[in-house]
Amino acid sequence: RPYTTTKPVIGSMEWTGVKIQLVEIPSTFHPIHMNIAQNCDGIALVYKNKDDLPELREMISGFRIRKPMIEIDSGWDPEDVKKKIWGMLGLIRIYCKEPGKKPVGKALVLPCGSTVEEAANNVHKDFVKFFKFARVWGDSVKHAGERVGEEYILSDKDVLEIPLA
Repeated sequence: RPYTTTKPVIGSMEWTGVKIQLVEIPSTFHPIHMNIAQNCDGIALVYKNKDDLPELREMISGFRIRKPMIEIDSGWDPEDVKKKIWGMLGLIRIYCKEPGKKPVGKALVLPCGSTVEEAANNVHKDFVKFFKFARVWGDSVKHAGERVGEEYILSDKDVLEIPLA
């Protein structure tokens, strides 16, 4: 049976503490199902035979869908697939912490290029209102706990502390 999915199926996956919603649509490319693809954040073309890729790409293009797209061999390791999907989405994970405490386990998910101000506003508007400075730990800073301003651009897996006093 070439087509096993007959209607959209919703699922989710967890990758490094972030839940990502997935919707599998039938590969019949029926227009009603392609509306889902037109409103998604990215498309993963899963194939068994690499020779099928040009036809799959053409089908997507025919529906004028302009979304980030990745191609996944059905035999790939699931962890590699998750990593590739995360990379396609263009997001970063920021871990917040209070002064003197460890970072919280759940990540704040933001678009790549987000600033300290955008992260602070996402947590609570008062963080921006009373903002003086922030401290950042991670690959984006030269020194652990470096003091930064609200326009500082965060990187994936940075730890952010915003003192309110």
